[in-house]
Amino acid sequence: MILNQIWFWNMETSTIVVLAAFHNQIKIGHIEPGLRTYYKTAPFPEEIIRLVTDSITDYFFTTSKYANENL
Repeated sequence: MILNQIWFWNMETSTIVVLAAFHNQIKIGHIEPGLRTYYKTAPFPEEIIRLVTDSITDYFFTTSKYANENL
């Protein structure tokens, strides 16, 4: 059961929120994870933020088979 919800759209904010949740032992859900370009600089900084977020996420809500394969 998810007791707390945090919604955010800004990519830079997501990194801070995900790291804070991780350090406070709060479970993390990521909507639309697994989307990849495989280029660190395109789009920048979104690709790096996606990798960081996906690496410590507990619950994934994917949108495609392609995204599932990237996780």
